[in-house]
Amino acid sequence: MGKYFTYEERCELQGYIRAGLKQTAIADLLGKSTRTIRREIQRGQTKFFHYHAFYEYRAKTAQRRYEEVRKHKGCKHKILQDPELMHDIEEAILMKDYSPDITLGRMKLEGKKYKVSICTRTLYRAIHQGLFNHISNKNLRFQNIHHKKEEMAIKPQKHPFEKNIENRALSILKRKQFGHWEMDCVLGKREAGNALLVLTERKARYSFIFRLQRKTQEEVIQVLDMLEKTYGEDFKKIFKTITVDNGSEFLDYERLERSIIGNQKRTTVYFCHPYTASERGSNENYNGKIRWYIPKGLDIGVIPDRYIWETQHRINDRPRKILNYHTSTEVIHTFFENIP
Repeated sequence: MGKYFTYEERCELQGYIRAGLKQTAIADLLGKSTRTIRREIQRGQTKFFHYHAFYEYRAKTAQRRYEEVRKHKGCKHKILQDPELMHDIEEAILMKDYSPDITLGRMKLEGKKYKVSICTRTLYRAIHQGLFNHISNKNLRFQNIHHKKEEMAIKPQKHPFEKNIENRALSILKRKQFGHWEMDCVLGKREAGNALLVLTERKARYSFIFRLQRKTQEEVIQVLDMLEKTYGEDFKKIFKTITVDNGSEFLDYERLERSIIGNQKRTTVYFCHPYTASERGSNENYNGKIRWYIPKGLDIGVIPDRYIWETQHRINDRPRKILNYHTSTEVIHTFFENIP
């Protein structure tokens, strides 16, 4: 038996008391000393009124009082010594959707000074212990939950071998230069048939989000045509390659690659292996963040354009550990500013 009462044991104790058992008998049943039983009964005394006041043992009361004592037991957590730090942490997690690690990393990058210094692990522990007034585990986006996907039969690819991701340059895989993108669709309500087209730059992890009325090749090509009209001759420098999955909306790679100016080539398209989303890891990661704001099954057609635009910027403006706590927006600006 454990040294301390558990909530289940407290519930058992409450039942034994109601059954009229003596403290010595209860101690034998629970494997505790009579003195321990006596102290526990005293801890759980709860006042009731029925014609007159009387006291009874309640497991919930005892558990609550035990947890209150445990919370203040031992040394005071050092984060409690700096209210300003706690306020800034709460603001970053609640208002900016930062994770605890990103919060501390960004503070260090910006050179903010506080009375105490803590690491990510200490901050997580403080949140788990309930030391913050406005944030708890419920405010943490990821809880390390992984779902194992079922293996699926591999279907033959419908594009030439030279378009396979295996023929993509090694420098693209290693993210050594800007201008190489991943592209995918985020589906809305199935009955509506609409979607979002997401383009993610591999090095900066910066993404564009576009609304598609229908998840079709024509809609995707219209988006690329619009981007080419916007960037003109710089389109080829910005969108050097685009890696996509084997969805039907991407199969006509020749039209995706064909420029609207002079019928020349504007980019190079590569296809991932079937059912291998990890080959578009940055894109999939960004799509997961979109789901924070646009849940699965929501009709994208009713979402205002401004909300989609704000979602794009909110995610791009969030610092990332893999970028040394810079934002994707900050990193992509270095690329756009140095386009020859």
